[in-house]
Amino acid sequence: MTKAANVIVAGRVMTYQSGPVSNWTVPVTLTVSVSRTLRGPPYPTGTVLKVRYVDRPSSYINVNRDSFRLFFLRCSAATVCSQATPLHLDVPALPKAQVATPPPADPAERVRDELLALVSADDQVLAGLSLSSSDDVERAYSVRSDAMRHLSAFPMAPIVDELKRLAQTPAPAPRLAALSLLALVDDYSMLMKADTEMLYPMPATERMARHLASAITRSSSKVPPELVEPASRWLRSRDVEIRRGAASVLRETGTATAGASLARFGLDDPDREVRYFSVGGLMAAFGDGAYPSIDVYDQDEHRYLDPWLRWREANRAGIEQGTCCERPKPPPKPMGRAVLLPSPQDTR
Repeated sequence: MTKAANVIVAGRVMTYQSGPVSNWTVPVTLTVSVSRTLRGPPYPTGTVLKVRYVDRPSSYINVNRDSFRLFFLRCSAATVCSQATPLHLDVPALPKAQVATPPPADPAERVRDELLALVSADDQVLAGLSLSSSDDVERAYSVRSDAMRHLSAFPMAPIVDELKRLAQTPAPAPRLAALSLLALVDDYSMLMKADTEMLYPMPATERMARHLASAITRSSSKVPPELVEPASRWLRSRDVEIRRGAASVLRETGTATAGASLARFGLDDPDREVRYFSVGGLMAAFGDGAYPSIDVYDQDEHRYLDPWLRWREANRAGIEQGTCCERPKPPPKPMGRAVLLPSPQDTR
């Protein structure tokens, strides 16, 4: 993102002009008013750059007049530039700098800090950066999730402490965003900070809560045991997508504790996918570990669900008290040489 550009600026689109379609391409010219320079000669605030690039008619890049973006440019003259790549035109930016003073010397770190500032911003500010016709909540989520997507391409280790600070903020959307990014580096130590939003998501927070549920589901190829406790709590969420994510995580752990949570709260869930993940988790924890595909499960759900409902009834007291249902242990191997005893006929 940063290496191909000799100039990186944050600025506002002043004009947008597209030419006629030719060979499935569209020539586009932008004028951009510079707010701050992240790489290259420090342009005075308000400097207008002319940016030319070639777009495609099917492009979904949302560059409109008055939109505020980071621009990754190749500038051959003082104020005449081309896009290093049009794919980066969808990188949003805050109109006013919210980054460290003085800024880092490395341009890549400056871009990272710009994106982190977006992740940290409140919903009202982010909603104002989008020209979409959707409501404020949707616009804010769109900008924040875009910033998170771009930020995830940078090394996370240098900003873990800042993300942990952000994970303690009272504002729910930045807090959930920080926890989602921490999950990318398998840091789940602060997930309890999300319990209110995960259990009782409101219209203003449900998109980011679902984002976190998705993040912990895909963050690691091997689900760590420390996810069992928060996922067990979130299995009782009011939101079905969060419950699906929690049940999926518990299934992948394959532990007795996870299986007990799935037995208590997942088998009776009104959602079929949650029940499917629950049956799979119980098979992983207490069965042979081989659970069916969802297509096979759907052909005859009762064939797979009912035996575990009966198993739960037989073990209900222990499941609720957390004192039963460990995976059966294999019998001990015999010690020493086996002795062949004579049969009754041989002793006559």
